[in-house]
This record gives sequence, C-alpha cells and structure tokens, in this order.
Amino acid sequence: YNSEKSLGDGPVIEQKYILDANVFITSKNSYYDPQFHPGFWKFLDLGINIGTFILHRRVYEELRKGRDELSQRVALWEPKVKSPSPEEMTKYKEVCTYTVSQPQWERKVDAFLDGADPWLVAHASINGSTIVTLEKTDIDANCKSPKLPAVARKFGCKSIGLYSLIRKCKPIFELKTDPFL
Repeated sequence: YNSEKSLGDGPVIEQKYILDANVFITSKNSYYDPQFHPGFWKFLDLGINIGTFILHRRVYEELRKGRDELSQRVALWEPKVKSPSPEEMTKYKEVCTYTVSQPQWERKVDAFLDGADPWLVAHASINGSTIVTLEKTDIDANCKSPKLPAVARKFGCKSIGLYSLIRKCKPIFELKTDPFL
C-alpha cells in the first residue's frame, strides 16, 4: 500500500483524473448517497488529497453554491483545489473560440461556456489528465448542445465515465454491518 499514489488496496495510479461537477452531484443525489456509501466518499477524499483526482477551481465554485452536505464536504478540499495556470487560460480561450464557432451549438453554447466544462478541457489538454464525467457524447452530428466528451476529444483529451474510473482504481467499498440483523 503506497499512500502517495495508491487508492486503498488497488493498483498504483500514475494517471491524473480531473472530475466534472456532475460526478459529485449525481453521486450524492442518487448512486452514492453519503449516508449509505461512505466508502465512495472516502475514495474521493483520498484521491483528491493525494492528487490523483483533480478538483478544478471552477468545479469547486460550482459545488460550493449548493449550501448543502456536498458543499460542506467540498469546502474541506479547498486546499487541494487547482486554479488555472496561464497556459490553461490561453487554452481556455481556444476551447471557447472553437465551441462558439460550431453553428449546431449556437443556441446552447452559453450554458457550456458558463460552467466548468471548457476549463476542464483546457486543463486536460495542457496537463494530460483524463476527464471523468457522467456526460455522454451524442453521436448525432446534429446535436444541438456541446457535450464535454466531444469537445474534449476535439482537443485530444480523453474522457471516461465514473464507473470506468472505479474499475481502473479498484477501490473496495465494504459493508460495515449486516443490514439484515
């Protein structure tokens, strides 16, 4: 067990993963309610604290707006939040320029640009991180809104889903007590 690079008893992880806000929000609201799945949140805590999982400043700000249990948990990660570098700011402008130039996204581009997504693409493009998102790429060429995985791909960035991340890291979420007693 190498606490510097390993998440639990899983493999040593060299790759860095930058997490989309929807990973936290959807996990809290459905799949991994903190009350019933504390191991999942410990996995995120550990990944963020050792630097394997990256919490970007824009994602942090988005999550802190909630004023709920998730917002309080995220506040504990504030010392680990990554602010954009000058190179990322330059790449962010490129991502925005590309996104605005796509006529099929004309009506929905503002929502994409107002969130953290273009910042995640800029970071991943500059730093080689893999983006983790629950967003799916719409394979329809006439898709009316920009999707994070599609924009990431355009900039040479890899994106994966949460379950792919869990499979790669191999954390073990154990049952503490027998719920049937």
